[in-house]
Amino acid sequence: MQIEIQARDIRLTRSIHQFIQRRIHFAFARFHQHIQRISVRLSDINGPKGGRDKRCQFLIEIPNKRDIFVKAQAHRVEAAIAKAAARSSLALSRELARNQRLHKRYLANPQPA
Repeated sequence: MQIEIQARDIRLTRSIHQFIQRRIHFAFARFHQHIQRISVRLSDINGPKGGRDKRCQFLIEIPNKRDIFVKAQAHRVEAAIAKAAARSSLALSRELARNQRLHKRYLANPQPA
C-alpha cells in the first residue's frame, strides 16, 4: 500500500505527517491487502480568513474495483483528516462487501457462455 500526501496552503509539518500515517494505519490496517494506493490532499480553502476551511481528501485506489473518493472539512486540519479517514474506511468496507456479495451471487448462478 503506497501513501501519497500533498498539501496546498497548509504547512505539512512532521506532526501532521505522523498524524496522517497513524490515522491511515488505524483506519485501513484490515484492508491493506486490497489497497494499491492512498492519496491524501490537504488544503486551506479560505487561506488566512479563518472559518471552517480545512479540507482533507482521500482517494483510495483498489485494483480491479472502483476508486473511493471522500472529502471532509473542519476548523482544524487534524479533525478534517480524522473525519476523512473514518468516512473512507466505512466506504471501503461497504465497497468490498458489495463486491463480495456480487461475486457470491455470480458463483451461485453462473451465466451460460
